[in-house]
Amino acid sequence: MENHYQTLRLLASIVSELPQPTQYQCLPRQLILLSSFDWATIFTHLQLLEKEGLVTISQADTIQFSITKEGISKAATLEMITVK
Repeated sequence: MENHYQTLRLLASIVSELPQPTQYQCLPRQLILLSSFDWATIFTHLQLLEKEGLVTISQADTIQFSITKEGISKAATLEMITVK
């Protein structure tokens, strides 16, 4: 599996229990604490995922990002592939 999809799966797991996962604005520290990648790599992954339409990146006081419906579907597909 490509590394940026590992970041997508991690983001999907963060929002998996939320009633509206696509509206949750994740902060960098959440992924940094849970990922084996450094922030520069995570941010590169997020940019790749944004190009694929799987996450959105926004800038407020700090950078924030959220998963899209397509991202949730892709992460679910990756989970099924990993389990097999």
